[in-house]
Amino acid sequence: MFGHISFVKLNLCDWENYDDFVTQLIDSTAKYVKKKKGGFTIAPFHLNLIPLPQDLSLAVAIQKAESINHQIANNKLEFSYPQKTTKLRIGYVSCDFYGHAVGRLISGIFEQHNRDKFEVFAYHLLNANDEVTQTIKNGCDEFRYLDEMSAENSARQINRDGIDILIDLAGYTGYSETKILAYKPAPVQATFLGYPNTMGANFIRYLLTDKWVVPPELAEHYSEEIIYLPHQFPCSPMDISQKDFSRTDFGLPEEGFVFACFNRHYKITPELFDIWMRILQQVEGSVLWLSFTVEEAIENLRQSAKNRGVKPERLIFAQKIPHPEYLARLSLANLALDTLIYNGGSTNVCALYAGLPVLTKPGSTNAARMGASICASAGIEEMICHSLEEYEQKAVFMGTHSEELLPLREKLKMRNSPLFNLSDFVASLEVALEEIWHR
Repeated sequence: MFGHISFVKLNLCDWENYDDFVTQLIDSTAKYVKKKKGGFTIAPFHLNLIPLPQDLSLAVAIQKAESINHQIANNKLEFSYPQKTTKLRIGYVSCDFYGHAVGRLISGIFEQHNRDKFEVFAYHLLNANDEVTQTIKNGCDEFRYLDEMSAENSARQINRDGIDILIDLAGYTGYSETKILAYKPAPVQATFLGYPNTMGANFIRYLLTDKWVVPPELAEHYSEEIIYLPHQFPCSPMDISQKDFSRTDFGLPEEGFVFACFNRHYKITPELFDIWMRILQQVEGSVLWLSFTVEEAIENLRQSAKNRGVKPERLIFAQKIPHPEYLARLSLANLALDTLIYNGGSTNVCALYAGLPVLTKPGSTNAARMGASICASAGIEEMICHSLEEYEQKAVFMGTHSEELLPLREKLKMRNSPLFNLSDFVASLEVALEEIWHR
């Protein structure tokens, strides 16, 4: 129960006794791991939102995977894997094959696979369909819905399809079904992109990532063998609305610098908010543009601004609009500020795709290093800060010298960096897949 309450507090930006409840959350997690059973119900995903020690994070993941193994212990499936003589069959499993953050990023990779060497299967865990789903379907040799199948029958289907390498894109997120992989329907199983941590699972051998996200010193806290790609994040083509938006359309000041952060509100911490408010105080006439949320969270953020000497009206909240319009609207901001403990993933990619520079500061975990990976692959490593002081100083400098951002914006609009080169990304992914197949 405490874990759920903590997550609600983070969602509402309710930071009363923040340090105490984070300490309590870490302590209760440590006790849970020691007990080996019961007494703690927070999802591993939510623990990415706090500064959990990496050894403890691995222990939680291992325990989660062991509980999944325990659930299927009385129903083991014995699968055979015929000798491979033709193309490699790659299977992607996800609950996000629609207009979700992950779905948008990967929608274009399926059609890019080399059909002389690979056949591509996608397994959708949800009955969700939109234009992103259709793009993915069009790029696959087979697209199957598993939403009405049990994990056991899903595993049987994947094995019948003769999948050689099964790639999980969901990890321990909301609608994932890790149990399918626990049945080991494919001879090689890997995790990629959708979950910013280790799975701790003996049934998932590999993690596909890059050295920004999981540097060698972090790899010791992973149960998987790390397979390094040149870059972890793909960026599939996205539609940008041609509507001619103005700042006044969204309650932004016509003049003045607009800092933006459209990351989920549970990623904002009091320490980060302190920095943001100091930035606003040092950049006259600037505002902070955030995504719209529930009224209680908005009130908490406005009160927190007031407590730090910043007028609450300098926080402006953007309503949800269709994704092509969302991308077009991003150009009204001057600079995106990344969150710290859990960076933006798709949010940062979308900002850069729309030509909006992102300022980030990598931390010590996978979730805290995604922004650096994305900025590096976009060719703007100068936006990766090495300390909180540098993050604050650079934001203030850019806020008072907005002309310095113009070359960056022009560079991003050309989209000629590795982040936007999907064919090169898939080619490097295929090299990695062939490597793990031949191991």
